[in-house]
Amino acid sequence: MTNDNSQLPDFDEALAAAVIGKSVLVGLTYVNRDNETTGVEQFHGEVVRANSQAGIVLRLSGGGAEFALPPDFSHVEPAPPGDYRLRSSGEVVKNPNFLCTYVIHSDRK
Repeated sequence: MTNDNSQLPDFDEALAAAVIGKSVLVGLTYVNRDNETTGVEQFHGEVVRANSQAGIVLRLSGGGAEFALPPDFSHVEPAPPGDYRLRSSGEVVKNPNFLCTYVIHSDRK
């Protein structure tokens, strides 16, 4: 992910205010230059702040560390109700408000 916000769509302040306190389930897929998956990460947390400078900042469950997503809501969508099982831990996340997914490309093999 990049800190260069010049290529991001306009930040939606109204949406940012509406997501504060909502739960987000995040999935990150890492791929190499041959488009092969090299890793997958899943985690969830609550939105504690969202603005064009800091991005969408989550307080992660199970420890309270913060994780900042880019200030771009195009990867955030409402989550259908239900139980979501994290592959790495087996933890079940019940009825998150939003899902957020990214594919992160690397130039490594």
